[in-house]
Amino acid sequence: SNEIILSELEKFKGKIKQKPSAVSAIKIDGKSAHARVRAGENINIPERDVVIDEILVNEIRHKHPSIEVDISVTCSAGTYIRAIARDLGNALNCGGHLIALRRTLVSPFLLDQCKSINDAQLIPIADVVDKIFPVRTINSAEKREILFGRSIDQSSEQGVMAAIDNNKQFVALLENKTINANIVASPILVNGTGEK
Repeated sequence: SNEIILSELEKFKGKIKQKPSAVSAIKIDGKSAHARVRAGENINIPERDVVIDEILVNEIRHKHPSIEVDISVTCSAGTYIRAIARDLGNALNCGGHLIALRRTLVSPFLLDQCKSINDAQLIPIADVVDKIFPVRTINSAEKREILFGRSIDQSSEQGVMAAIDNNKQFVALLENKTINANIVASPILVNGTGEK
């Protein structure tokens, strides 16, 4: 019944353990799982932690003898939607698989912000970096140090942050590190096109 399907789907929400499909692209000793399976190997991919933030049921279609469940999922990177279909089918004792999959968000970009391959063009890093990382605006002296690969005074943000100059140009990715007992913001990636 629809109620049982909805009840089982609720169990997938939150932090869960998920076993990726044996025919996934996960590398095992440098070779993809699907290539190993197709070569006749028996493989065992361990479960991994994933987070399912939301599962919305768009429609349940009863097409005797099968049932199609149309869902929208908001999840962490590394989640296998095919595994959700498989595991839901197992929970319902009927088997399950995908008949369609459409990615509507590749963080932080929504599908309606995407272009076809023919219309694609590069987006300047400075236009999108603030959607991915916290931003630190740096002065010209700090920019010069970073472009030479040197560290600058520590940042108030923890983790990786983007360094942007006064002209709104992306300069580098920085991360606080302890060097000689001092905490400094150290470049971990420098935009080689910047002017020194």
